[in-house]
Amino acid sequence: LSLGLFLLADKRSTEAYYQLAFRYPERPRLLYRENSPYQKVEILELGDEKLLFLNGVEFFSRGELDDFNFYLSELPARLTRPKNVLGIGSGSMSAVGRMAPYSESITTVELDEAVVRASRAHFASEHPSQDFHHQVVIDDARRFLRETEEQYDLIILDIPTAFTLQTGTLFTRDFFRLAKTRLSTHGVLSIYLTQPWSR
Repeated sequence: LSLGLFLLADKRSTEAYYQLAFRYPERPRLLYRENSPYQKVEILELGDEKLLFLNGVEFFSRGELDDFNFYLSELPARLTRPKNVLGIGSGSMSAVGRMAPYSESITTVELDEAVVRASRAHFASEHPSQDFHHQVVIDDARRFLRETEEQYDLIILDIPTAFTLQTGTLFTRDFFRLAKTRLSTHGVLSIYLTQPWSR
C-alpha cells in the first residue's frame, strides 16, 4: 500500500512539475517513464498530443519541434532522394517517418534501447509503414561508424542538444570527420546548431 501511494504521489508531482515548468494550460498525464543507464525517458499526454522528454528536455511535440524534424530530415531527403539513410538517434522516430517517402532504406543507430521501447509503444503513428525497410541498431554511434563499411547518401544527427558530455562528444570535429568517411560521393550530413547563429 505504501509503495502504491508513493508511486501515485511521484506520478502526480511529476505531472505538476511539467505543468509549472512548461506553463501548460492543463496538467499533462504521465504515460511512460523509464530510468535507463543513460537518461530518464518520459512520455506525457497533453490533450490529444503526446510529448517525449529526455532528462526533462522536450524532445518531441507538435509545433516548433515538429518543424525541426522537417528541416533536419524531410527537407534533405526531398532534395537528395537518398538510396540509404543513417539516422543517429531515434526519439519518437518521426524523422524516419518523414524521410521514408523519399528514400529506399533507413538505418537508425540509437544508444538507449529505452527510447526505442518508448517510441514503439507510444509513437507508432510517427513510424514508416511496415513494408518500408527500416532497421534499428542499438549501439554507440562512434563505434557503429568506425565498424560499418556502408556508405550513406544522407546522415542525420537526431540527438538531444549537447547539454551533457554524452551528447556533446557527437558535436565535435573528430566525429564529423568520422561521419564524412561514411558518406557516399555526393552524400549529405544534416545537423543542427545547438544555439542561435550569429556573426
